[in-house]
Amino acid sequence: MRDEMVEALFDALTDYRCESHADIAAATGWTSWTVSGVLAYIRRPEVASEWGWTVPHVPRGPGAHLFQVVAIDNAALDADQYDHVRRGAVSTLRLVTTENENQAHALELAARLLGGPVARKLRNVARAQAGAAAMTEIVIADLLA
Repeated sequence: MRDEMVEALFDALTDYRCESHADIAAATGWTSWTVSGVLAYIRRPEVASEWGWTVPHVPRGPGAHLFQVVAIDNAALDADQYDHVRRGAVSTLRLVTTENENQAHALELAARLLGGPVARKLRNVARAQAGAAAMTEIVIADLLA
């Protein structure tokens, strides 16, 4: 990813109120596909560390969901920024919960169908996935409290 694209994303998110991929595309002149790619790139831990900032996930679905730049070290957020980051975390956790539940179910079914020595390992992984789903539900409740 070229430095110019990362800098253009930073400028778009700090100069404009971008509440959708379409807003970012309008501010940068990119396609929606490019917006998705640059956001995915800056969210990679090693890239965010190099640049010193990232863009937290925002909730999916209707409503205003502000995309914003957040410094990765000692980020001081105002109340509005805090709320947007919190809602993005809840959205991400809900997605992770659903994925973990679905994967746990699929692995349990695979264990039953395959049997043998691998079945126990599959069941262990399925239990871990189910446990992770339960843990994310607790964190969601804490974030919504």
